[in-house]
Amino acid sequence: MKRLVTRLAAVALLASAMFFPAVEGFVFRADPLLGLVWMAGDAKSPTAVRAAQMVITAAVVVLSLFVRRFWCRWLCPFGLVLDGCRFCARRCVRPRLTRLGVAGEVIGFAALALALFGGVGLLWLDPLVLFLALVHGGKGAAVAFVWALFVLAATFFFPAFWCAGLCPAGGVSELLYKMGTPLRRLLSRRKTSAGAEKSVSPGTQYPPRRPFLRRIAGGAAAFFAGAAVFLRLGRMARGAAPAVRPPGAVKDDLFLARCARCGQCIRSCPQKVLRPSRGQWDIGTPVADFALGCCDDQCDRCAAVCPSGAIVPLTAERRPVRPMSVIRLHLDGCRLWYDRECHLCLTECPAGAIHYRWNQEEYLQLPEIDPARCSGCGRCVHYCPGYNGHKGLVALPPEETPPLDESK
Repeated sequence: MKRLVTRLAAVALLASAMFFPAVEGFVFRADPLLGLVWMAGDAKSPTAVRAAQMVITAAVVVLSLFVRRFWCRWLCPFGLVLDGCRFCARRCVRPRLTRLGVAGEVIGFAALALALFGGVGLLWLDPLVLFLALVHGGKGAAVAFVWALFVLAATFFFPAFWCAGLCPAGGVSELLYKMGTPLRRLLSRRKTSAGAEKSVSPGTQYPPRRPFLRRIAGGAAAFFAGAAVFLRLGRMARGAAPAVRPPGAVKDDLFLARCARCGQCIRSCPQKVLRPSRGQWDIGTPVADFALGCCDDQCDRCAAVCPSGAIVPLTAERRPVRPMSVIRLHLDGCRLWYDRECHLCLTECPAGAIHYRWNQEEYLQLPEIDPARCSGCGRCVHYCPGYNGHKGLVALPPEETPPLDESK
């Protein structure tokens, strides 16, 4: 009954995040996987808020050392639904698979390796991400709904399919419990030596030292081996799919690993400049499309709702230091090049990073962009009328920019 109450409270708190965005970040920090990835990243929010969120993550991690699958049993909203599915299954069919051995631990190691070292991430399998995709709606809700139905159907016949097999948050929670075995053994010995003799139930017996050490050693080897493989995949993905990311996004190789593909940043963007990518490697990740709109330098909504630290908050003063894109001039689309009147890029730039420079050879004025003042917000690109079907200004990813004097 207590577990039911805490899970219902977690569902209510998570649903309230739709109406109170400030709650959202605190809910995400209770997830052990998302919380650890966020703490390992360079997520920087206001000191008091970040400290409070770190306390939540630390509390969940400590409790997971002593309570097996604390997150799964007491807080996970998706686990509540799956428990109901398993309850019905026991009365209708005979479960065929109730244990998956170390499968959950392997998934946990893989998820951490992907998120911390780079690669094609598994965070989109996290139950909070799946739950929010269903609650918030949008295009991602259809995919999440089909996936949720598949998980429910599989759990009906194979109870251990998701929670003990595919769920990365459950795998991390199990790993934390296994890592706490020496600490629990030490505390148990101290109680015994003090005269607090009491029977130990079979479910709380501790494994022998050697099998535990072998499991930890094997898991560590798998962790670093998986990290090396997926780091290579992450680099391949970055080279295959360069894109303009939201402001404050970490480097693209880590972004592909840490991005949960939850669509929170896309749904919360007030300017509607973000859309999901349709690439092979980075499908579902946010991409800035300046044909849809432009970014507001005073807005950090995408960083505030990011659950994994793939997007970090940036003040307006820091935007030129970490520009979301690099703007380049393409003369084949500039109206001034064709002796047409146009001053939209100059008047629309909010940072005053564009000015006109007299070109003595061509005997006309051409726009010039000051990179020290440009934040890459894309406002000039959005309002550029272009010429002959081409834009005079284009936005490129910061790491994929050509030389300054390129005109094609």
